[in-house]
Amino acid sequence: MISEFPMGTAPEPGHFPRRNRIISGLSQGVLVVEAKSRSGALITARFALEQNREVFAVPGSILSQRSLGCHQLLRDGAVLVRSVADVLTEIEHSLRLPIPDHLQDDMPLPPDLPPDEAAALALLSFDTPLHIDLIATRAGKTVSHILGTLLALELASQVEQLPGKRFLRRLSPSVRPV
Repeated sequence: MISEFPMGTAPEPGHFPRRNRIISGLSQGVLVVEAKSRSGALITARFALEQNREVFAVPGSILSQRSLGCHQLLRDGAVLVRSVADVLTEIEHSLRLPIPDHLQDDMPLPPDLPPDEAAALALLSFDTPLHIDLIATRAGKTVSHILGTLLALELASQVEQLPGKRFLRRLSPSVRPV
């Protein structure tokens, strides 16, 4: 437990902004799902911006007062969030997060991929790199053929090559869970 207050201090409304400043400072980013035009969530988002953290917002109905804060954040440059993939796409470079299997299953292959690229991409994981030899064996292709295919996927930001000719699938803005 981290707090600026002594143990046993009662929770009071004036303490929440100070607590949330600590929370935003410990976080990679802040996601605001609902917020009125004046709310503690917006105070927390302001702290996050001051601390160079990402600010994410879920849009809501234009008729709802509880969506006004999110709309304000989006207008001011917060990252629009429609699914967990939107958040992961933004933070994937700063954190090497393993993506849970159930979310990987929801990540469809990008449309209009050539068959060889789709087959190679389907073999790759988001969190466990595969060596080029294993990819070629599983694909039933030569290493030189797979290297060309993976280069095309790397240029399209679909895969990442790690040292030792190991490859990972990457999150991409064009890939969204269904």
